[in-house]
Amino acid sequence: TAQVPAAWQPTGAAMEPTFVSAAAASAWPAAAGRAVAPPLQMQVEGCSAPSGLVGRRAPLASPLRLRGRRVSVRRGAAGGGEGGEPESKETPFWERDIGGMLFASLSGFLGFLSGLAGGVFAFVGNLSESLASPADRPESIWSVKGSLGAPPLDSQSDSPVYSLGPFPVCTDASNLRLPGRRYTILTTAALPWRVGPAVNALVRALHLAKSGCQVVLRLPWVEPEAQEKLFGGSGRFEDKASQEQYIRQWCVERVGINSEEVPLEIRWYDATYVEAVRSIFPLSDVSEDLSEDENDVLILEEPEHLNWFHQGRRWPDLFRHVIGVVHTNYRVYLAGMGYDGLLGNPAVRDSLLLTFTSIVCNAYCDINIRLSSAGGQLPNDVIQNVHGVREEFLRIGAQELPAVADDSQPRAYFVGKAVFPKGWTELLSLLGKGGCADVPLHAFGSGADFEAIVERAAELRDAGATKLEVFPEIDHIDARLRTCSTLVNPSTSEILCTVTAEALAMRKRVVLPRHPSNRFFVDNFADRIHVFEPGDAPSFALAVRAALEEGWAPPLTAPQRELLSWEAAIERLFDAVEVHVLSGQYSRPSQVQSARLAYEAHAGIQRDTPSLSKLLKDATLKSRSPWEETLAQWRDTEIGKTLMTGQVSWPPPGWESALGYPVLKDEQVERKEVLPLAKEVETTDGER
Repeated sequence: TAQVPAAWQPTGAAMEPTFVSAAAASAWPAAAGRAVAPPLQMQVEGCSAPSGLVGRRAPLASPLRLRGRRVSVRRGAAGGGEGGEPESKETPFWERDIGGMLFASLSGFLGFLSGLAGGVFAFVGNLSESLASPADRPESIWSVKGSLGAPPLDSQSDSPVYSLGPFPVCTDASNLRLPGRRYTILTTAALPWRVGPAVNALVRALHLAKSGCQVVLRLPWVEPEAQEKLFGGSGRFEDKASQEQYIRQWCVERVGINSEEVPLEIRWYDATYVEAVRSIFPLSDVSEDLSEDENDVLILEEPEHLNWFHQGRRWPDLFRHVIGVVHTNYRVYLAGMGYDGLLGNPAVRDSLLLTFTSIVCNAYCDINIRLSSAGGQLPNDVIQNVHGVREEFLRIGAQELPAVADDSQPRAYFVGKAVFPKGWTELLSLLGKGGCADVPLHAFGSGADFEAIVERAAELRDAGATKLEVFPEIDHIDARLRTCSTLVNPSTSEILCTVTAEALAMRKRVVLPRHPSNRFFVDNFADRIHVFEPGDAPSFALAVRAALEEGWAPPLTAPQRELLSWEAAIERLFDAVEVHVLSGQYSRPSQVQSARLAYEAHAGIQRDTPSLSKLLKDATLKSRSPWEETLAQWRDTEIGKTLMTGQVSWPPPGWESALGYPVLKDEQVERKEVLPLAKEVETTDGER
């Protein structure tokens, strides 16, 4: 247990506002009567950790321990030694591990900077994990949020939160069901690159426009030279008009909506494809290119991705309501990118990612929608699946399905972008451990790791571990997959996998790992889901064999079919972004002081310290900066080799000519020349 310091006790000072982001206002009374409140997150700004924390698991030690921080404690009079100071033996400077000290100091400095901001935003998330057991509680699509985008402490514990009397309606700005709402959707990808931010953003725009709302869809324009790497054989477009024509034709053929008959406008912004991290980043400032009618609702598909390097105006100052939809689990995705140097250290990389993601999502969004509880917590986040599947998949599921192929033909398959973090690592690892050696399995995908995946699959086949065959990407409704009754999707890197939803719509059985990203499917489609423990080859083999033995899944029930539709997904979106103000003077989360401070912090890095911004950008995008070139040259010098290896000889090479007189190798010179310098370095290094 930890006693809360007196300085943390409530002081009666004016508190920041409290917001409720709810599925609907009517959901609150039903939830309020439960003995246990739903799992929520909280962060405290400025003061106030209530005395109710006393006696529970240490609230301060938990986040420090989880973040891997080192804590230095000075002893008092009982410390042992004269004057109450602990006895210690000083290690001579020349015997210390200099290279390790430099690396530790640099790592510690970066960790301090990122941990300072990241710790603030993550404090309550870690505290919530200590006080509650989310696995024992159902996920909720409404939550109470405080000034840092997280709920009050009472809503994390077993104490219920009640609403007595009339419940406040949502603000007009957050009520997307009001007539005349206008939408701007900004995303990070465009067809023919068939990834979630391209397909789902487009279909969401189509259905909003189909309901009569004016929609502007802003897509990234990548130069033709980079399109070949990005789209492969799917197409090359010399201008924006030809790519827009391709997209509009796709809407007619694959969604069944003529985009020219609904109020949908497509506009482009200049972007670049960075092959090293396999992502598209903006080159132009969209905030300076808005038309007069773009000022109502902004949906940022992948808000962290769009805003990491954003140097333009603040989105909440330009729109009445700003919504972020988080598509990608970047913590897992970046772990597979093969970073070198400091970003190769998971602790440093995750700390920087958490810091900047939390800052930009707090600074630029009113609501952040996470498609599942996978991935890190964000300020003002709501967990809700706001994606659906296209009608063409549901039509296939409603048809009479073909007979299941015999055992000599593949009945199980996998579809995914051919990069190892997108499920291929897990699939190859599980198959390599045996248990499915006699099960024919076809996998389809295209991407940067395709050749390496094909090579690894061939090695496993030669070893007799699997019958896996890998082929280039095909469409999920391709005729070659019509006789396959089972989708095997072992990925744990997604926040929510659209391929899984499409397979369920086509009445296929699905083999999934027990993971937060799959909870929506397990909770609502348990009669056709076969779950295994992640990384457990025997459990995986049992699930695959059970799914194949069952054959085709039964027809979807009416509620299941409705749940998968885009019409239901739009309704869930409307529910998830509502804001109900319970207290305070502000009407939206982006108005509070913490959100504005987050913007000032991010804008300061991007505009006021361009060198630091460039260093972070170069490191993230795996560019070799001039600083790295200089460091590489310095490593080759005698003193650089000495410091990087940590092996210090006395005197260092070249010191005699630098000092102008011979350096004697005796204790007297060491004591006079070296120790005062070492003492000075230690004094300026804070605790050391």
